[in-house]
Amino acid sequence: MKKKKILLSISFVASSLVILGSYIIGSKFNFKKDSKNENNKIYVSIFGAVKYPGEYILNKNSLLNDLLKLAILLPNSDVTTLDFASPLTNKQKIIVNYQKNTKIHINDVKNIDDLLKIGIKKHIAKKLFEYLKNKNFQVTWSEIEKIPGIGSKTIAFLKQKLVI
Repeated sequence: MKKKKILLSISFVASSLVILGSYIIGSKFNFKKDSKNENNKIYVSIFGAVKYPGEYILNKNSLLNDLLKLAILLPNSDVTTLDFASPLTNKQKIIVNYQKNTKIHINDVKNIDDLLKIGIKKHIAKKLFEYLKNKNFQVTWSEIEKIPGIGSKTIAFLKQKLVI
């Protein structure tokens, strides 16, 4: 009886080692496979008039249309300058502009580029975006008027371009 328990324990340990060894070898094999696939990938960033801005990992031969299917164009996107069949390159940055004379909601501002695209000067866009971010995008026009460097002309322009 004692010999059976010892033999059973040795069998269990041996089979566990075989399973563990095959798992380790298998994961190493998959790692090499993934590194080959990594060479076939590109990293592309998209910002602006899209629902899901940010960085995407795509296949090397992807087109702008493939990226736009993932990022989803907003209804007020200006697509007149986009070539949907153009190939994408690694570390490329795409900015989708908004249509002229359309307003964007303050909550749709995801970064400084969104403000630049609607025609706000860079130094003002930086100040405004930092202020919006600090206030969790819950602001009034009177609060924006108090930001240093934003005058009456800028406020009038912002009211034409932004909805609060």
